[in-house]
Amino acid sequence: MIKENKTIISIENLTKTFNVGGKSIKALRGVDLTVFEGDFLVIFGPSGCGKSTLLNVFTGLEEPSAGTCRIDDKNIYQMESDARGKMRGKIFGIINQRSYWVQSLNALDNVAMPLIVNGRDPKKAYVKAAELLKDLKIEHMALQKPNQLSGGEQQKLACARALVNDPEILIADEPTGNLDTASADNLIATIKALNERWHCTVILVTHNPAYVDIGNRRIQMVDGKITKEVNNT
Repeated sequence: MIKENKTIISIENLTKTFNVGGKSIKALRGVDLTVFEGDFLVIFGPSGCGKSTLLNVFTGLEEPSAGTCRIDDKNIYQMESDARGKMRGKIFGIINQRSYWVQSLNALDNVAMPLIVNGRDPKKAYVKAAELLKDLKIEHMALQKPNQLSGGEQQKLACARALVNDPEILIADEPTGNLDTASADNLIATIKALNERWHCTVILVTHNPAYVDIGNRRIQMVDGKITKEVNNT
């Protein structure tokens, strides 16, 4: 639910062209998009429609060929790459389709590690990580190694790791792609609760029609364009 009408992402006339084998491939074709603080935005479309390219652009990983991308009213492609990287770590928490873990560490270690790497006092980092596991009702996993967890459990753990730096925006990029239906539904319910109870801005990317109306807004992409926008509130 939108808690206030603050614009957090603003994209205007965004295009992205890749040169592949001497040919120009247009991945994005004049995309306009505004995301408000507190949104739960679903980006829906088939594989190859430009969803991942769009994510890469507004997280600062893929410079657009044309157009502007503003995060918190800052044009991120006018920043130096180091500053853009710091912005990405501060603003975004990301859950991918497949989670990557330090297999020699337990679940609690893996969640605390991003804080420690960023210079947080280790004791405080572990307190924060433990609180997140408890909030997400997965504290029983704390001492288990990632390879001892199911796919659904690992994705819930990925939620905790994505949230540990208190990001403004949680991005879930095809997070249910490797899960069975029950585990996928459970994960989506967890992400929805983060939006509703914690007022976390969420962007869910999916090609699964079962989840298209889970948020308050949906955009549909085809061939690098937004072809439809639906407001569910």
